[in-house]
Amino acid sequence: MIGLRRRDSDDTGASLILALAFMTFLGLVVSALLTYGGTSLRSTNATQAKAESSYDIDGALQAAVNQVRTEGTFTNALGQSCPELSFPAPNATRNDPTAPDIKVICDGAANTGAAGGPVAINPANRPVNALLTLGSGPETGINKGDDNLLLVRGDVYVNGTATSIAQGGTACPVTPWPPAGGSDCSGMGVQGKLIARGDCNGRIVVSGVKRCNVPTPSPAGVDPVYSQPAGTLSYRPVPACGAGATVTFTPGYYDDAVALSSLTSGGCKKTMHFPPGIYFFDFHNGAGAPLPAGSHVWTIDDANTEVVGGMPQGWTPAGGNPSVPGACVSPLKSTVNGGVQFVFGGDSRLDVKAGKVELCGQYSPTSPPIAIYGARTGADPGETGPVTAKTDGTGTSTGPAFTTPEEIVEADSVPSEAVIAGGAGGVTSQLTLKEFKPPTLPAGSIITSAEFVVLHREQSAGGSTLTDLNLTFTPDRVGAAPTTRAVTPYLDGPAGGPFHETRLDVTSVLADEAHRHGLDGLRVKYAATVAAGKTVTERLDSVQLMLTWIPPAVRGQGVSVGGGPNCVGIPGAGGCPMIKSSPANTKLYVQGTLYAPLALADVELEGVSAPVFSVGIIVRALKIRLQAADAFGMGAMIDVPDHAPGGAVEPLEVYFRAYTCPEGQSAACTATPAPDGPWRLSGTARARYVDPDIFSPTPPYDAVIVLGWTVRST
Repeated sequence: MIGLRRRDSDDTGASLILALAFMTFLGLVVSALLTYGGTSLRSTNATQAKAESSYDIDGALQAAVNQVRTEGTFTNALGQSCPELSFPAPNATRNDPTAPDIKVICDGAANTGAAGGPVAINPANRPVNALLTLGSGPETGINKGDDNLLLVRGDVYVNGTATSIAQGGTACPVTPWPPAGGSDCSGMGVQGKLIARGDCNGRIVVSGVKRCNVPTPSPAGVDPVYSQPAGTLSYRPVPACGAGATVTFTPGYYDDAVALSSLTSGGCKKTMHFPPGIYFFDFHNGAGAPLPAGSHVWTIDDANTEVVGGMPQGWTPAGGNPSVPGACVSPLKSTVNGGVQFVFGGDSRLDVKAGKVELCGQYSPTSPPIAIYGARTGADPGETGPVTAKTDGTGTSTGPAFTTPEEIVEADSVPSEAVIAGGAGGVTSQLTLKEFKPPTLPAGSIITSAEFVVLHREQSAGGSTLTDLNLTFTPDRVGAAPTTRAVTPYLDGPAGGPFHETRLDVTSVLADEAHRHGLDGLRVKYAATVAAGKTVTERLDSVQLMLTWIPPAVRGQGVSVGGGPNCVGIPGAGGCPMIKSSPANTKLYVQGTLYAPLALADVELEGVSAPVFSVGIIVRALKIRLQAADAFGMGAMIDVPDHAPGGAVEPLEVYFRAYTCPEGQSAACTATPAPDGPWRLSGTARARYVDPDIFSPTPPYDAVIVLGWTVRST
């Protein structure tokens, strides 16, 4: 039997298995190491990119902070824009050469710097709204035309329809404030809330609440009924052009639009300065002598004419040539700024067609600085009279005496008489009537009729006649000139007869006197002269003055004028604006509040460089159009100041926000970061700027104190 041979064991197979296992393990390790190395490399690159991005954002914020400190002009003045800065994007030189720059936007903190103000602003001396329209009739409350941007800083309340007409471009953002944009940015922007009782039509962008077709009114939309200036209306004639550089007006009452327009529409070409005070404008042209006939519109139509109301700033009346805006001290800068108030009554209006106009209202801690006031109340007085003015019955005679002068008071056929005998030469008998007083007429009164009524009778003997019979009257005013009017003798012969009535029209003489100086009384002389050798008995029954006049008045803009409708108070197409401006060669700035609750304002602007209405508008309705060439650095043209403690200017504080555009979205990043766009807020800072003169902080500032600094990884 052949037995099987046993095979000896060895490691040949096991070695192969171990070799294969080792190679597999080594491959896994190498693969893991390679994966780890790639991940580490990518992580290092990302970390480096984030660090570089943070450095770029940090550097952009530092550069912006320093720019405001040293190079700019930003003081946080009302309506002023903090400059927007751009810096190269961190990835612009790497994988996205078209990436947008880093944008840094800044805003002055409320109530700091120039916005802090040296004056206290509180709910009592600022309107609730930047813009309030009170009309709810057929016209649009706010009608904004053209394709430019109207910015309003503050709340808007419309008791009617709000309409913004814009043909092209995109709606302008109002956050952050002030918005930046270009010629393709249009509409109406409101930094605040907008409430409209009617529709909201067109392009209207609001940073706060926007509510339209609100059925129930709220207290914010009610007329605040600011007090109408009252007191004696001191008449002022329109001054002559004169030889100096400036024509200076005097506070008081002006009733001649024709004379004003002549002065400011090419007739003078100078600075018209209205020093601090209240000016009443209620035009009565056409009502009677001595006012010339004409419209009730004061027209400014000369590019070389400046109208400045208030305390001069940066110029002197002797030198003229003020710089508008900034020609008068604003009520937002001084509590003793010396402001004006222009009060328009009746259907009196202002139309600025060409020229520069700046009016500064007067600061008050208890009421807004109203620079323009549209009269709410005041009746049209119409004519007064006819009123009969009589002597008190006393008198003195020269020559043959008049007996019983007390009988001259009334027309009762009981005369005073004088027997005038000529003797060897002519003889005159003269009677001076005492205390001949009509009712006192203040200056500015318009006499529409003035007539002396003389009842007299001359009894002659033997054909005797009077060689002269006249009445002379002189106003009771120092320096007044006498005026003589002839009286036609009425000879009835020796038998006697009825008294003759002679009427002497003296309207033209007394109208000029009363208008310029008023009329407080008259001295009246009655004189009769006979020739030599003649004798006449002069009988004077009465001398009376019949007067009819229109007293000076500031009439409400809603009352009838001269018996007809007042176009200022009529809504719609039949109305006319109290304030109107045209864009060509025109500048109009109201450093204060425009308050005309019954009137329409129709404003067209171009080349605006400061807030046009700095302390709000309250009108029945507003039409406003902005020319395409207009630019105000996207600042607010209608403004209302923030609450401020006053007393000193707080150090300027500025917020900075740095924005970056995410990679791959450069095409969607517009020129200005918007809250709803792809821009990413990547850094913020807050800095305080220290200046030695806290009452006029201007760059360069001495130092910067960093109050906060955050950079976010992108």
